[in-house]
Amino acid sequence: MNKKLINPEELYDGAAFGMSQATIETASGLVFVSGQVDWNHQYETTENSIEGQTRKALDNLKIALTAAGSIEPSPFS
Repeated sequence: MNKKLINPEELYDGAAFGMSQATIETASGLVFVSGQVDWNHQYETTENSIEGQTRKALDNLKIALTAAGSIEPSPFS
């Protein structure tokens, strides 16, 4: 399996935990995304509520998928 690791600069560096934010299997184009959390670059949460942390985790998922080429960047973000 040939793979390409995706680690957008906007997200924390998962290398310290032996992971990337996403991986593309280059032959098939399948994208595998790691679990996303509300972490900043210091590995700290930025939101105090479960709603805020969920929103931030989903924002991080969108960043990872955009960097992997799975979704187009929104002109409204």
